Amino acid sequence: MNFKILIQLFIVCVSILSAQSIKNRLLVPLYVYPSVSFGYDSNYLKLSSGEMDNAGLNLSILGDSQTFDSDISRIKMKFLYSPVLSDRYETNINVILSHLIFGQLKEKSYSHYSMIFEQHLGPYNWIKIGYKYLPKYFIRYYGDRDFIGENRYSCNFSSEEIYISYSFPITGLSWIRLKTSGRNEFYNSHFTEFDQQKLTGQIEFYSGFSKRTKYSVSLSHGRSRNTNYNSGLISTVVDRSYILDKMTLGLTHRPHGVPLMQKFGVSLSAEQRLYDLGSEVGHLDDWKFYLESNVSIWSQIQVHDDISLKISYQYRNRDADSNSLGEYYWVEEVKDFSKHVVWFDFSYDLVLDLFY
Repeated sequence: MNFKILIQLFIVCVSILSAQSIKNRLLVPLYVYPSVSFGYDSNYLKLSSGEMDNAGLNLSILGDSQTFDSDISRIKMKFLYSPVLSDRYETNINVILSHLIFGQLKEKSYSHYSMIFEQHLGPYNWIKIGYKYLPKYFIRYYGDRDFIGENRYSCNFSSEEIYISYSFPITGLSWIRLKTSGRNEFYNSHFTEFDQQKLTGQIEFYSGFSKRTKYSVSLSHGRSRNTNYNSGLISTVVDRSYILDKMTLGLTHRPHGVPLMQKFGVSLSAEQRLYDLGSEVGHLDDWKFYLESNVSIWSQIQVHDDISLKISYQYRNRDADSNSLGEYYWVEEVKDFSKHVVWFDFSYDLVLDLFY
């Protein structure tokens, strides 16, 4: 009888210890990284030079905005939770909330949310699963092709994206990341002809000339399907599906002997989209082509022990082309644009021991 009691007591003690161990593994500090950014966008509505020249004759293109440029502010909160699910490998759950405010046009302001699960599997070896949600993003004012007249309407969309990536080492400082993502874009009622479902594959190569100087090369290929093509409205008789290709080059350096300067870098990217449009008149080979380039320069400075400042500059340019004999010869006039963007991003490292 005493022997049975000892066995039962042993089982209860093991259960309590196991439960306590699981509790200790889950009740870990929550890391919070708040940041505040101030920026400037020289062409926040992405207007072409022709549209800017004629804006005085058609003020509706600007809405309530008084200028082509705008000041921007951004509030961002990143939460990092790292439960100890394994004694060997790290596990992270990131939640990021951000809100952007455009000083010139309230309608352009938007919020963005994302969640990322990260599981470490070894040196340079991770699997990541992420979700991004954009509730509403205003583009600009356009005419509705299903209505007769010159009235312009607010054009905006919402988007959801799910992705998974796997990274693994090659040799030394080199490693590769493979990533696939699916994204849905749904436009407001005046512009449902632009609804898209996009599937993209990406391969990224990371390496370094030294421990202080790293570089990366990224290649992406994707297809986007126009989900509302030929759904009954006049505006849907054109198939707006497209093929996407993108290449990005990046370089980062950590200087030696400069206490305040943590690192600086530069990135270059080129993206092309090809739309093989079906002609409405039925006998012309319509098409349109976008080529967008990006140049970005940035520097990160340690202002204080827990405060850092990131200064960045970006130049973005898009060239558009189409069949000069087709129905979209005007695309160069509307879709071309260039812009300059500057950001000053202040971030603060904060640890919250919420479970103690």
